Amino acid sequence: SADEEDADVFFIVYQEASEPGGKVREAGSAFLSLQHMLRTRADLPDETLDLIDGSGRLIGAMSVAVLGWKYLARVAAHPFDPACAQLTDAPALQVPLPADALVFAMG
Repeated sequence: SADEEDADVFFIVYQEASEPGGKVREAGSAFLSLQHMLRTRADLPDETLDLIDGSGRLIGAMSVAVLGWKYLARVAAHPFDPACAQLTDAPALQVPLPADALVFAMG
């Protein structure tokens, strides 16, 4: 895509429920630009990202490691072929989490 934001990787941090059986909520999110990795031709083995809440406030920072710019460059060099995509309606796996788990979702 020509839109650079389409190549952003988002990291979402969730806050556990304050009461048993309560609702888990999104605490904040951070993002990293894969386009930036391609432009700089560099892996990001220790990148610090701003963690922003739903109202746009800075609430902290998180460290991530994203490696593989050479593989990104290889994929970006070839146009996407929709015929190669296999979509499935298989249900998502439900993994039980320990009470003290930190959950990160990428998308």
